[in-house]
Amino acid sequence: MDIMKRTQVSRELFAGDYNCAQSVIKALTDVSQLEDYLSEALTAGFGGGVGGHQEICGAVSGASLAISHAIFKMYDDNALGKDKAREAVSIFVSKFKESFGNVRCHDLTGYDFSDEVQKQAFVDSGTKERVCMKAVEFSVDLAHEMIVNHEDGYKSIAD
Repeated sequence: MDIMKRTQVSRELFAGDYNCAQSVIKALTDVSQLEDYLSEALTAGFGGGVGGHQEICGAVSGASLAISHAIFKMYDDNALGKDKAREAVSIFVSKFKESFGNVRCHDLTGYDFSDEVQKQAFVDSGTKERVCMKAVEFSVDLAHEMIVNHEDGYKSIAD
């Protein structure tokens, strides 16, 4: 699937019934080699910053799982696979922070989802479309790039 189609798929999923983590990982199932249903199930509780606690952004969680699985599978040696997956996720998180300033859902959205008034204000403000959708798109694009270009040492990803 080309990157434009992949990004469109993630947008449609996120605008529908899927959370941010699910939208990212499901758009990456072909390159992550994770079964679609398994990826959806594994990330079901990651939306809203892991269980709605607004900690690490679900888009970051979904991308991290996809990157980890894809890169780990590239190596016959489990220790090496683990090290390479960790390195890749570290690079991903650094790039996300560079672009968004943070990886914490609460800091990205500016709203407290545990407060019903603020949660409704989040919905009404368009922050989901303005901030969260961009995080989903960015995560899909960068994770895809990192997975398919893993063997070149991420030379295609500007420092």
